[in-house]
Amino acid sequence: MVKRLGTLQVLAVLIAWMAAVPAFGQSDTSSLAGTVRDPDGGVIPGAVVDLRSRATNAQRETVTDERGHYVFALLAPGGYELTVQIAGFKRFRDSDVLVQVAQSAVLDARLAIGEVAESVQVKGTATLLDVTSSGTNQWHAAGYLPHAAHSSDNAGFVRVEKRFSEGLSILSSYTFGKALTNAPQFRNAGGVNGSENSPPQDSFNLEAENALAYYDVRHRIYTMQSGFPFTINVQSDTAGVGAGTGGIFVRPNRVPGVDQVAASIVNGQYLNTTAFSIPPAFTFGNLGRNSVVGPGYVDLDAVLAKSIKLARRSTMQLRAEAFNLLSRRNYNLVGRIINDPSTFGKVLSQFDPRQLQLAIKWTF
Repeated sequence: MVKRLGTLQVLAVLIAWMAAVPAFGQSDTSSLAGTVRDPDGGVIPGAVVDLRSRATNAQRETVTDERGHYVFALLAPGGYELTVQIAGFKRFRDSDVLVQVAQSAVLDARLAIGEVAESVQVKGTATLLDVTSSGTNQWHAAGYLPHAAHSSDNAGFVRVEKRFSEGLSILSSYTFGKALTNAPQFRNAGGVNGSENSPPQDSFNLEAENALAYYDVRHRIYTMQSGFPFTINVQSDTAGVGAGTGGIFVRPNRVPGVDQVAASIVNGQYLNTTAFSIPPAFTFGNLGRNSVVGPGYVDLDAVLAKSIKLARRSTMQLRAEAFNLLSRRNYNLVGRIINDPSTFGKVLSQFDPRQLQLAIKWTF
């Protein structure tokens, strides 16, 4: 016989179970938050805030929001070093920040006017806000990545094939396409040696990022195609917004009336460097993303093959193959960092020259 529990008995069991479970939100972890201000008390958005554990040397980084606020949640109790920096102000450093168990520390930073290379050292300025053990929930800032990225790819092609006698045939095709995106290598930095970097120049103007995709190829026929587009960048946070992977996200200005690509490649110089200029401090450049197209690519491969029947189920094939038969110079990577004069606009690598090979294939 199965005995049914009454409603009161069920409630009693649930209450007993809930009493045995720690209150939601209660944790041994701590947090550190604060506001970054200028000498006059105004808030500073876009400042880079670094927090380093003195015990483990582990480091975390964040950027102040539009109200100048920053927050580090889920911290292990212990000693930390806090550093705040942004262009136009001296670096702020507090090497004696103590965060205790289950407490929220508040450390505001007031930056002084000056160069980032200079620093202001403070000590022991963190104020601890007591969070009692009553199980009060703690709310912290959370990162939000909206579904703002999009891409499109449209193409059409024509294929022509002519078959002759003795198994000889000629096949060729032509492709016309266009690929657009507004989110390059999203969350994956391209670096100096990539065609572009993932951070947008202006996070509040994603429409300015809508441009050719880095894999866009407008024309292609018998492996003869137009070049891949790439983005020219400045390698430093000249806009002063405290963002970007390795500081590569600001684009230069376009000089009107000057061709971007040199008339001919002399001493490896592909770009006309006078067509671009570094934007003034604290501004963004007007050059579009992926607005420069790299060198085209021509590769004609050829194969001559002769099959000889040796026995009932045995065949030998003699093959002569040529890759890049015309031995054309196909350039690859072009230096795209405007404030690196040793590489900017120059061809940094190229594809293989002509390669020949002979082969014998025996099937049995």
